[in-house]
Amino acid sequence: MVGLRIAILAMVALGAFVVTFPALRAYVDQRRDLVALQQEAAEAHAATDNLQAELDRWDDPAFVEAQARERLGFVMPGDIAFKVVDAEKVPALAPAPRPAPSASMVVDPQDPSAPGDPWYTKLERSILSLGRQPATPDDASPPSPDPPIP
Repeated sequence: MVGLRIAILAMVALGAFVVTFPALRAYVDQRRDLVALQQEAAEAHAATDNLQAELDRWDDPAFVEAQARERLGFVMPGDIAFKVVDAEKVPALAPAPRPAPSASMVVDPQDPSAPGDPWYTKLERSILSLGRQPATPDDASPPSPDPPIP
């Protein structure tokens, strides 16, 4: 009789375990997800606070001036700008002398590849020359009409 009672009790306990296990597992999974989401939200709030602090720094004129000097190389009027060059990377610190222009070295002002000009001047000339066709003797004659289609 005791053996039968133990068997029935074991069957009831097993049934209760089978019925409650999926709910218990879902509860544990949801708690783990909740903790992960809370941690992610805390990280997002920290990132937001950092970005807001960085945005607030841009309201300070001294910070803006420092960033303009550092990132863009701006110099205030009257200041003398120095550029520090690493001597190990640059073997010759003196700039090479530019050749004197000769008669054979005539520079076309419309040529975007003129030597010695800074890149922005070349870019400006290149943009201004867009749409213009070079004048060649072959271009002087009008184009021939297309032959009639029979």
